[in-house]
Amino acid sequence: MDGKQSQIEAVVQSVLDEVAGKGLMAGAFGSLYNFLNLVVFYNVREYFDACESEPADSTRRAQSRALFNAVVALDSAADYLFHAEQRQVPDTLAFLKNLNEPALLEIREIANAVKHCVRRKPQHLQAAQVARPNLHAVVDATAEVNVQLRFSVQFFEAARPNIERAWQFWFDKAREIEGGFAV
Repeated sequence: MDGKQSQIEAVVQSVLDEVAGKGLMAGAFGSLYNFLNLVVFYNVREYFDACESEPADSTRRAQSRALFNAVVALDSAADYLFHAEQRQVPDTLAFLKNLNEPALLEIREIANAVKHCVRRKPQHLQAAQVARPNLHAVVDATAEVNVQLRFSVQFFEAARPNIERAWQFWFDKAREIEGGFAV
């Protein structure tokens, strides 16, 4: 029994060491790797899924929510990395520039727009520019007056390609950190 017990203890300790070594017990917010795999990539995948599906309603609420979650999560990953590493730059903007991925700067711009609604500097992207509502009216007055209204939402064109590039950057970073991908 003692030999079997110590064998069991050794296996359990080995599993615990491996789990602890990968930071899995730290939870979704305990490391950049976990945050990317357990939060960011899920939000981005949800956004891509929402883009591919036909919106159930013309306001595109689900796609708007998925866009918000994706850009804020991708932007937050930069903050995670900024605060996790020893750095030679004083602020996150300089840090983002040093990462040499322009999409991360664009994601920060989009995320700030959707988080802050109205921004004081007019040269910055405003929230209303990210998702523009449109009202289409068709009036037929040949026999009697018939009016058809259709509401739609048009998203900021640069959002999706920048989300794709930022996602690829963070995907590569996760592989670099851990040599694998959990999702």
